[in-house]
Amino acid sequence: MKSEDIAVAGLRGRLMRPDGAVRAGVLVLPSIFSLNRSTVERAEMLVAEGFAAWLWDLYPGEALPAKPPEALGMVKRYTDSVIDGLGQVVDHLLGPVGLGAVGTIGFCLGGRYNLLLGADNKRLGAVVSYYPSIEDPRLAQQTRDAVAEAAAIACPVQVVTAGHDHVTAPATRLRLQEILQARGAPTVMQSWPEADHSFLEPARPGPANQRAALGSWPQAMAFLRAALVG
Repeated sequence: MKSEDIAVAGLRGRLMRPDGAVRAGVLVLPSIFSLNRSTVERAEMLVAEGFAAWLWDLYPGEALPAKPPEALGMVKRYTDSVIDGLGQVVDHLLGPVGLGAVGTIGFCLGGRYNLLLGADNKRLGAVVSYYPSIEDPRLAQQTRDAVAEAAAIACPVQVVTAGHDHVTAPATRLRLQEILQARGAPTVMQSWPEADHSFLEPARPGPANQRAALGSWPQAMAFLRAALVG
């Protein structure tokens, strides 16, 4: 595996790719905890599947936040205007990096951002959104309605939801599902009723979260392979 730091439009990220030819890549948009061990391990799994993976580093050069209040304070530096920069990352991966197709997988905060990215960037080939953090009312730095704008996503979308999600309300999840399924593009909804928000994180123990983590990931990888590689 090869790894290098790449910055585009002021956004820093780590580009990881397997040895040999790579046909497709995935933008990995993390939770508010940025490049914690769990997120890096998921990117390594993508590389093991043959994808290149660009991991967005939310806090370059800074220590990772240890607790949610600290992370929530640090992430306020980002507004929804960051989607423009993420779109330029997609273009960079398809252009100078030379990938044939690019998708995105996002977790929590990143799951909301990649819905907006999919709405804006028609070159994106797939969106996988794990328990997107869509709060109602929106936070002060959030100017866009990620649920309503999901109607504009042209590529296949898979959303992975947790029944015990303390961030995104059931009504919001249902509205997102209805909007996505009204599109002409494929939509896959994974529902894990007994799992918690962020169930992929080791800090969310318990059999329901473990089942959701083990069961959801192979489906997400199969979806990305089908959409980006064929």
